[in-house]
Amino acid sequence: MIRQDIQNTSQDSNESRRFKCEKCKDSEWIWTGWEAARPCECQERRKYERRMSYAMIPDDFKEATLESYVLKNKMQWSMFDHISNYVYNFDTIQKSQKNSLGFIAEYGETRLSEMGKSKHAPEYNSYGLGKTHLKIGAAKWLIDKGHTVMIVKDVSLMDELTNARRMDDGGEEYKRILSRIIDVPVLIWDDLGKSNPTKAKERIYFNIFDERSQKRRPVIFSSNEDVETLSDRIGGAAWSRLYGMSDIIAVAGQDYRLVSA
Repeated sequence: MIRQDIQNTSQDSNESRRFKCEKCKDSEWIWTGWEAARPCECQERRKYERRMSYAMIPDDFKEATLESYVLKNKMQWSMFDHISNYVYNFDTIQKSQKNSLGFIAEYGETRLSEMGKSKHAPEYNSYGLGKTHLKIGAAKWLIDKGHTVMIVKDVSLMDELTNARRMDDGGEEYKRILSRIIDVPVLIWDDLGKSNPTKAKERIYFNIFDERSQKRRPVIFSSNEDVETLSDRIGGAAWSRLYGMSDIIAVAGQDYRLVSA
């Protein structure tokens, strides 16, 4: 008898732990009558948690917010003002043709590498200004307002799509990944143009930005390339599409990582 009671208690305990919300048993609905229900108080929280999970926020930026962005110079103030204005007015901006925002370099990484150790190179630096922090902060702001966001890194995404095209599955995995990138309501793209350029990748970039442009789906992006070198990296046609739908801010300034070191 005692043994049976222990088993029953253990069973009840396991049953209780199975649900995050005891009120609705994780259905997110409270039944109030025959075929009648109302949303559980946990529903909005659960939706928010799903949006946060879907966004794929990098671990090293889990704590990044717009409020925690450190403003040290005029360039960072300008960047902060641009992205703050963008998210505050997003509901209006997202319906317009120019519904995207990009931070690019005044003087691109490719161009700087050609200069070598030129004494002029540091004044065109675009690293360590907090571009990624601002994009993640914007993502969290939009998620909090109910928007679905996905964050991608250029090299990782291009590698994933390139590998998917090689799979012997009739292109199913490639189409699945591409569809998610094209269809997500808000796409945040980190380090655009970082992946080694190829003609195949140019076609992928064009496909994504062309489809998103037609469907009025915004992109918030950053790149350490400039207007000319980014066009070379992702292809002129893709850059033309993205440029046409974006407010572009060219950035340069001191790398806070080096200043803080």
